[in-house]
Parts: sequence; C-alpha cells; structure tokens
Amino acid sequence: MTDLQLAVEAAKLLGRWTLIAEKHANGCSCCPGLGDVTMEQVEGSVASWLRERHALLNNGGSVTALLLDCIARKAPAGADVLQPLFADLDEAFGHLERVQRGY
Repeated sequence: MTDLQLAVEAAKLLGRWTLIAEKHANGCSCCPGLGDVTMEQVEGSVASWLRERHALLNNGGSVTALLLDCIARKAPAGADVLQPLFADLDEAFGHLERVQRGY
C-alpha cells in the first residue's frame, strides 16, 4: 500500500469517526445505561483497546491525530504497521456504528 493509499484509507476512517461523533453528540444509543459519556471518553476507550494491540499508539496520541498525520502523508509508520491498525479501527468503528443503529 502506497502513502497515497494510506492517506485515502485514513481519510475514509476519519470520515466515519466524524459521523460517529456527530451522532453521539445528537444523542445516540452507543452508551446505553452509562449516562452522559463524552466523545473523548469514547475515543479514549477505542484508543485504549488499540494500544493493547498496536505499540504505535503507546505514545498516548489520539486516533484523530494519527489519522490526520496519515492524511497529510506524515504517517509515523509504514503500511506494514498501519494496515493492521486500520483494520482494527474499521472493526471498532463498525461496532460503534451498529450500536448507534440499535443493533
């Protein structure tokens, strides 16, 4: 995967993340029974899960910052590291999207 392909994939993921955040701000059902959970807390949970699987995020950076760096082609790692991380982001976002839809 080239830098351009990584940037495009990161842009798609960032778009999904933005839509998840917008739906969350409008009162979605992704945190039933948990009261008012901020998007920062949701991102923290996603980042925490990813840190267990990907050492690249152990520096404490945010998911959003990583995706923006990839879009700007300033990725902190190559495709061999980013592709599995992107796959896990896709899984996490898919889960949040399903929960927001009520599944």
